[in-house]
Amino acid sequence: MQSLQFDLKLKAIGASTAMAEWNDDGICQALNPVLADRAMRPLAKILSGDQIARVLRNEVVRCEVAWPDSRGHDMWLDAVFSPMINLEGRIDRILMRGVDITPRRHTVEETSLAMRQMLDGVTNIVGKIDVIARMTNLLAFNAAVEAGRAGEAGSGFKVVAEELHKRAAQAGEATTEINVLLENSRVQIARLRDGDTADHGSPIRIAG
Repeated sequence: MQSLQFDLKLKAIGASTAMAEWNDDGICQALNPVLADRAMRPLAKILSGDQIARVLRNEVVRCEVAWPDSRGHDMWLDAVFSPMINLEGRIDRILMRGVDITPRRHTVEETSLAMRQMLDGVTNIVGKIDVIARMTNLLAFNAAVEAGRAGEAGSGFKVVAEELHKRAAQAGEATTEINVLLENSRVQIARLRDGDTADHGSPIRIAG
C-alpha cells in the first residue's frame, strides 16, 4: 500500500514538473511528457557559459527559462539545473527540473505594463508642473527687476517677487526628487518583469 502511494506521488510530481536531461557534452538526451511538444535544445542554448561552468563545478544553478513549443508559445519555467555524479565521482549528466510559472509571468508582465503606463502619466504631469515652476521663476525675476526700478514704491512688490522665486525653486526641487523616484520605480518594475537576478539568475529565452 505504501509503495503504491509512493508511486502515485512520483507520478503526480512527474506530471506537474518539467524535466530534461543532458549529457556532459551538453547534448539533450531526454524530455519528460511536460515538455513533449517542445524541441530538444543543447545546454549551450539554455544556459550561459558561466552558468554551465558553475554546474560542471558541481554547483546548482537556478534561473527562469522560456521554452517555446512548435507554435512559438512560451512555457516559462522556474528551473533548477543540477549535476548528476556517477559511481566514479564524475559529472556525466545534467538534470533540469522546472515548475511552470507561465501564468505568474503573464500576470507580472501585465502588471508591469500597467505600472509603466501609470508612471508615464505621472511623469507627464510632473513635466507640466516643472514648466509652471520655470515660468513662475521667470515671472518672479521680471517682477524683481520691475520692483527695483520702482525704488521705494516697489519694495512691497519685491517681497512678493522673492516669495514667488522661493516657491518656484521649491517646486523645481520637488519635481527633480519625484523624477528620481519615478526612475527608481521603473528600475524595480523592470527587475520584477525580468526576474530577481540576485536569487534566480537572468531570465533566459530559448530560441525556437
